[in-house]
Amino acid sequence: MKLRLKDKSDIDYVVAQVKRLAELGNYTVEIRRNVSQRTLSQNSALHKYFELLADEMNDAGITQQLITSKLKEGFEIPVSDSFLKDIFRQIGKDLYSVDSTAKLTTKQIQDVYLVFDQGMAEKTGCAIAWPCVDI
Repeated sequence: MKLRLKDKSDIDYVVAQVKRLAELGNYTVEIRRNVSQRTLSQNSALHKYFELLADEMNDAGITQQLITSKLKEGFEIPVSDSFLKDIFRQIGKDLYSVDSTAKLTTKQIQDVYLVFDQGMAEKTGCAIAWPCVDI
């Protein structure tokens, strides 16, 4: 159920619906502010922009590695686990077209790890064996 609270006149209705849900059982109620999202035209243009830019860069022989190194040039930023997770997530997305590592299968996670760890070992000399974590 989605309830919209556009102005003060909707408050009584929304409160009544929440009370009704509370009587029926265990529910989670989420309240969030509505914000304007990009238009369909903006969305299409954004995707087209990235497509055209990728084609131009590929034609020029530019690789992801080159872009990453150029973007980081001149900035000395310590490595964080969040930074590494973003790279790991991107490898998963590139290999399996998923936007979250939670959507990867157990085999796919291992495949992404192998690519990631091998790349880190080759580029930085740092490699870590897959940890055994007992929960």
